[in-house]
Amino acid sequence: MASKLSLAEIRANTGRFAKRWSDASRENADTQMFWAEFFAAFGIDARRFVVFEHHASRFTTGRSGRIDVFWPGELLVEQKSRGADLRKAADQAYDYLDSLDDKDLPRLIVLCDFNRFVVHDVSVTPKVTHEFDLKSLPNRIGLFTWMAGYTRAPSVVVSEQAANAKAVNKMAQLYDALADDKLSDHHVSVFLTRILFLLFGEDTGLLERGLFRQIISDKTAPDGSDLGAWIQHIFQTLDTAQNDRSARTDEMLLRLPYVNGSIFTEVIPTAHFDQTTREALLSACDFEWGLISPAVFGSMFQSVKSKEARRALGEHYTTERDILRAIGPLFLDQLQSEFKAAQFSVKNLNALWNKIASYKFLDPACGCGNFLVVTYRELRTLELRIIEQLQQLQAGGGQTVLLGEEMGLKVSLAQMHGIELEEWPARIAEVALFIADHQANRHMMETVGTAPDRLPLTTSAKIVRDNALGFDWNLVLPAGDDVVVVGNPPFIGISLRTDQQTTELKAVWGKNLYHGSLDYVSGWYIKAANYMGTHKGRIAFVSTSSICQGEQVAPLWGPILGRGFEIDFAHRTFAWTSEASGKASVHVVIVAFSHGGVLGRKVLFDYPSIKGEPQPREVSNIAPYLVEGPSLVVPPQSKPLSRFLGEVRYGSKPTDGGGFFISPDEYAEFMSDPAAAKYVRPFVGTKELLHDIPRWCLWMVDLDPADLKNSALLRERLDQIKAFRLASDAASTREYASMAGTARLFRQIAQPETNYLCIPIHVLERRLFFTAKRLGPETIAGNANFVADDPDGFMFAIISSTAYVIWQKTIGGRIKSDLRFNKQGVWNTLPLPAVTPEMRKEIAAAGQAVQAARENHPGLSLAQMYDPDAMPLDLIRAHAALDKTVDHAFFGRKSVPNDERRITLMFELYETLAKAQNKAA
Repeated sequence: MASKLSLAEIRANTGRFAKRWSDASRENADTQMFWAEFFAAFGIDARRFVVFEHHASRFTTGRSGRIDVFWPGELLVEQKSRGADLRKAADQAYDYLDSLDDKDLPRLIVLCDFNRFVVHDVSVTPKVTHEFDLKSLPNRIGLFTWMAGYTRAPSVVVSEQAANAKAVNKMAQLYDALADDKLSDHHVSVFLTRILFLLFGEDTGLLERGLFRQIISDKTAPDGSDLGAWIQHIFQTLDTAQNDRSARTDEMLLRLPYVNGSIFTEVIPTAHFDQTTREALLSACDFEWGLISPAVFGSMFQSVKSKEARRALGEHYTTERDILRAIGPLFLDQLQSEFKAAQFSVKNLNALWNKIASYKFLDPACGCGNFLVVTYRELRTLELRIIEQLQQLQAGGGQTVLLGEEMGLKVSLAQMHGIELEEWPARIAEVALFIADHQANRHMMETVGTAPDRLPLTTSAKIVRDNALGFDWNLVLPAGDDVVVVGNPPFIGISLRTDQQTTELKAVWGKNLYHGSLDYVSGWYIKAANYMGTHKGRIAFVSTSSICQGEQVAPLWGPILGRGFEIDFAHRTFAWTSEASGKASVHVVIVAFSHGGVLGRKVLFDYPSIKGEPQPREVSNIAPYLVEGPSLVVPPQSKPLSRFLGEVRYGSKPTDGGGFFISPDEYAEFMSDPAAAKYVRPFVGTKELLHDIPRWCLWMVDLDPADLKNSALLRERLDQIKAFRLASDAASTREYASMAGTARLFRQIAQPETNYLCIPIHVLERRLFFTAKRLGPETIAGNANFVADDPDGFMFAIISSTAYVIWQKTIGGRIKSDLRFNKQGVWNTLPLPAVTPEMRKEIAAAGQAVQAARENHPGLSLAQMYDPDAMPLDLIRAHAALDKTVDHAFFGRKSVPNDERRITLMFELYETLAKAQNKAA
C-alpha cells in the first residue's frame, strides 16, 4: 500500500470521482471501472485486495451467482444499474452470505446504483444503515477511511444477519434429521436444546473448547451408527457429579463438567444418525456459536421448526432495539440515573445494588426469552458498574471490596420468571438465560479479574409451561411492588382467532366485560391488571397499535383505567423491525401502565418517521389513544355529540348480483334505449369517488310501468335481480325479493334528495385531510361510502379540516393502516362546540373555497390531488384558510401551534360535552 492519504486528499479525490461518474448508469459496462476508481480515491489498488465477479451460491435457490465486488472479510458490493430497486439488491447480497466462509464474511454490505449508496454496517449490533447519493460521497468518507489505514470502531460480531442465517441452517439440518427419525416433538425439543447448550458452551468457555466436537470426531464411527449412543453418554456424564462418575468412564467424557440445573436430567430415546447427519453435527460444531447473541438466538432457532420461516430472519421476534424501548423507560433509565447520582457514595451505591437485586421480572408470554435475556444482561451490566465503582472508592480509602459468596453478585437468574405455552421456546429461553449469565460472568472476568464459576448450575430462571390466560401468575411469581411485568404477548385479530382463543379471551375478561372487537393481546392487559391489583408494580407490553385505536379502546381501557391504573409512558405507532426486505411492516405500540402511576412523569415517544427513531416529550397525562389528554375513553354513540353536526348513514346497498350496474361496454346500448336511458345515473363507491372512475347504475325508484313494458333491457335486468335475491342464503333477502315491485329498488335506499356529503369508508393513513366529496342528488352513492345531507356545504367543510382528520386518526380504527371512517365512533363523538349562524356561514364559505381549488385541477382525481407530496399549492392554501376558520369554531382564541395541542384541546372539549350530555340524560 502506498503512503496513507490525508483525509483532505481523500475528500478531494472522492469529489473528483463523484463528478467524473455523475452520469454512469450501466451495471455490466461500468461496474468494475467505477469501483476500481472508487478504491483508488482512498489510495487502494483494487487488484491487491478486491475480487470482481466473485463466484458464490444463492441461499434460497442453491444456484451459482456472482458477487459484483468482494473484499473478503471487509466489503461486499451488489451493484445495479441506475434507478434499480436496491431492496432487491439487498436480498441478493444477503442471499450470498451463507456460502461464504466465516472468516470472509463482510463487515460492510454496499448496495449501489451509481447514484445512490446504501451501506449496511453489519459489524455492529444492531446493524446500522447509511444512505446517501454520489455527490455526497466526500462528506461520507468516514465509512470507508479504514481502507486508507484510519482507525474504526471495533465490531461486536462479524455479521449478525449472516451468523444468524448460518446458525439457523445448521440447526435446521439437525432438526430435519431428528424429525425423520420419528422422535416426538418433546424429545426433539429436549435434544436440540441440549445440543445448543453444548455448541454454545464450548465456544464461550462454559465447556472446554472443542471437546464436544473432539468426542464426536474421535470416538464415533464415520457412518454415524454409534453417534446416538455416544451422545447419550455425554448427556448422562454432564448430569453426573464428578465424584459419582464411574472409574471406567471414557477419559474424554471425564473432562466434561457437571452441569446440573435439570438440563440433562430427563432420559430421552436415543437418536439415530447416519454419515450425513453425523457430518451435519460436525459442521454445526465448526460454526462459531459465540457470534450469536443470546438475546436473539433463541428466537432465531424458533424458526428452525418451520422450513418456510428459515429465510425470514428477524421478522417474527422482538429485537433488542424494541426491547430496550420498553425496559428503558420502565425501569432501566431510572436505575442508570440513580447510578450517576450515587457513584461517589459507597452507601448510596450499596443501596442501589440492593435495589436492583430486589426487582423481580415476569414475562407472561416469554417465547424464547429475549425480553428476559436483555433485562438480565442490562442488570448485570449495571451491577458490574457498581462493583467497579465500589472498588475504586474503597481502594482509594485503603480498602478492598469484599465480594463474598459468589463474588458478591446480587443480581440473579432467580429474579427472572416466564410463562410460555410451547415447550420448544420455553426450553430455549432457559438455555438462553444460562448463556446470558455465562457471558455476563466472562465480561466480569475481563473487567475486574474475577467471576463466579456457575457450574454446576444451582440457580435458574423459572420458566413455566402453561397457558398464561388460564393460569394464575401468582403461582409463578407473587405480585408485589417490586414486580415488573414486561413482554410481547401474541396479537391476533378477531378474524384470525381460533375458537379456543376466543373462549380464553371471554374467560379472562368475564361475561360483563368481554367485547367482540378485542384483540387476543387484550387478555394479557386485563390479566396483568387483575394480577397487579393495587400493588405498585410496573407493566409494559409491546402490542398491535389497534389496541389504542377505534372501537377496542373503550372496552379494553375503560375497565383498566376505571380501577385506578394510569398510563406511565407510551411509544406511539412505529414499525416493528423486520429484516426481510419487501415484507410488510407490523405497526406496534409500547404501553406501560401501573396502579396510581408509579413512574411519576409521563412521557410520550413520537415517531416522525414510522421506521425512524422516537422523540420523547413529557406530557401532563396520557390518554388511552396515546395522546396528551385526560384518562378517558370515547365510547361510540348513536347520535352526534354535537347538535350542530348532521347525521351520517351508509349509502344505498344494491344486493343485486350486478343487475343494477352498467359496464362501459353496455353504456351506449342503454343510452340508445329511450325508456332505459331515463334511469341511468352516475354511481360512486369508494374507488370511483377517490379515483374518478366513471360508473353507472339503474336508479328506478320512480319507474314508470310503461317504460318497463317498452324496454327489454329493463325487464331483463329486473328478472336478473329478482333471481339473484331469491337464491340468497339470507331469508330476509328472499322475503324482500318475493314482495311485489321490489326488484327495481336497491335493497337499502339512503340516497339524499339534496346536495350531500359523500364519505369514503377508508382513506390512506398518510393523507393530510380526509378526502370526502360533495355531490348532487343525481349521483348515487353505494354502501362503500357514507352519506349526509349537506345543502350548505357545512358538513363538507368540517370533515375536510385538520381538526376532523386528527380526531379521526386518534379515535378511529384502521383497515390495515388505512383510516376507517366510523359513524358512531368518530363522527358522532366529534366534540364540535356551539356554532353561531354567522360562524356556520364562514365555515361553509371556507369549504366552498376548497371545492373551488379542487375544480382548478380537473385532470386530477381526489387521490392524486391529496397525495401529500404533490398537493397543488392553491389547494394547500384553501385548506389552511379552512383550518383557521374551523379551529376558531373549536378552540376560540386558544393557540393551536401543532396537532398535539389540537388533539389535547379536543379531548378537553369532549370531556366537557360528554359530561353535559350525561347530565342532560
